[in-house]
Amino acid sequence: MFTPRNVSQLMVGNGTSRATFALLSAVGDYAVLVDPVPGAGIGEVANKSAKLAVKTNKGYKVSDTITAANLTSYKSTTLAAATLGAVDATIPTPVSFVDKTFYATINVNDHIGSMLNERFMSAYVSTDSAGYFFTSAGVYTAGTINAICTELRALLASTVLKQGGEYTISGGTDHVIVTEKAPNHVVGVTDGIALPFTVTAGYKFNEIEGGVYTNVPAALAVTASKPSDLVQLKNVEWFNSGYGKDPYREAGYPYSFAVDSEVTTTGVATGNTYGIFEFFKDRDATNIERQHRQLIVVGAAAAALKAALDELVD
Repeated sequence: MFTPRNVSQLMVGNGTSRATFALLSAVGDYAVLVDPVPGAGIGEVANKSAKLAVKTNKGYKVSDTITAANLTSYKSTTLAAATLGAVDATIPTPVSFVDKTFYATINVNDHIGSMLNERFMSAYVSTDSAGYFFTSAGVYTAGTINAICTELRALLASTVLKQGGEYTISGGTDHVIVTEKAPNHVVGVTDGIALPFTVTAGYKFNEIEGGVYTNVPAALAVTASKPSDLVQLKNVEWFNSGYGKDPYREAGYPYSFAVDSEVTTTGVATGNTYGIFEFFKDRDATNIERQHRQLIVVGAAAAALKAALDELVD
């Protein structure tokens, strides 16, 4: 069950390592607090438990105590940059350019709850019985794959611009490349995650009057989209800021609660270390239950806490 008492916690320790809680002074300062085993020797655990304390904009945060018995898993890595999704369509070159319709279409899933919410942005170039076509500038031009792809890119770019300019159109010779732009991100308002999209392209023709059109599709090379880890981290911080407080939260624009902002304040950036530590906590209110917890630590504190947890095992 996902409740305010059973959620992940995010702590930013991107400042100076301190030996004790009392020494935390600047936002981002952190202290890894351990319960050492006196005189632990070879083959014995060095610590019985470990927890993390950090200085925040609004005071202090202290994690739950993690022991060898309740630790499930932990790992650390670095914040990766976003990968912009792209589709490179190689338009086939027909033997003849007579009476062909070339096309390129971006199909965007607007993701608002219905299969009908597909948004299409298309461009078409049709050649006549002489193999020529009119460009958008009104120039009567011989059909070549380069000329046609140039026109497709221009038309598609114009259509995209009219619908918000969410994509960049590029390519050359027989290519039409559609690349998403980095989506907007406003904490608590816009999540910074691009809409999924697909591209179809190629050409169609009909050699028999009244017959069925033959479609020759383009070869597609797809680069998968990936949101920025830093953007995702800010989203998690925004979300956890509400659930880490009492139900009565300060309201702010746009009708949301005020959020923690240590990620921004301490200058967390792509390439910084972060760690995810999973453990459980027993609670016996009306019954005994194990609540699974997740602690996300950002900055040098992630490596420091991991080192302390390494000492929890032989």
